[in-house]
Amino acid sequence: MDERIMETELMGEAAAEGELMSDEPVGEEAAADELMGDEPMDGEHDHSSCEVHGSCVEPYPEPVNMAAAMRMNTTALAWLGDALYEMYVRKYIVDTGIAHADRLHVESVRFVNAAAQAGIMKALLAAAEGGEPGEMNPAASAEGLLCEEEMALVRRARNKKNSTRPKNADPMDYKWATAFEALLGYYHVTEQERKIEDVILFALNHIESA
Repeated sequence: MDERIMETELMGEAAAEGELMSDEPVGEEAAADELMGDEPMDGEHDHSSCEVHGSCVEPYPEPVNMAAAMRMNTTALAWLGDALYEMYVRKYIVDTGIAHADRLHVESVRFVNAAAQAGIMKALLAAAEGGEPGEMNPAASAEGLLCEEEMALVRRARNKKNSTRPKNADPMDYKWATAFEALLGYYHVTEQERKIEDVILFALNHIESA
């Protein structure tokens, strides 16, 4: 009887010692592991910590029907882009809470006019020279937004001869504004929604900070 009691006590001591030597975390170590979570494996990047991917670079999707869009008349692209830009501007202004029709119109003119759009296009080209083509960028930046083909499209739209003289606008501003609209029209035809949103956001920030 005494031998069985002694054996049980020895087994209990061994079990207790085994718990202390276990690889499983206990106490504060377990709590720390729980807070840190699982680390990503080598070569992986966890985008969950990036605010709208602002702290990392995310490639843009490939454009759809790019060759056909590049062959389109830039006037037609600008016609589409004009409507697209104004729709985004109107939504942006309505979201500010303005409800009176006259105030809505006055506010929209700040964004939708040849001089403002020319300034946006020039700023886009200047900023685009600082990054790699096809990258996603933070909200107020355009680095890497325009690729070589898109910059060529902008130049083609800007240099196209106008059949009519613009009213109440500087002719060069009008050309740059048309190029901006053509770029948006091209993005729409090629289904590049992320680029549309990035360019519009850049445009709104550019006007608001002017």
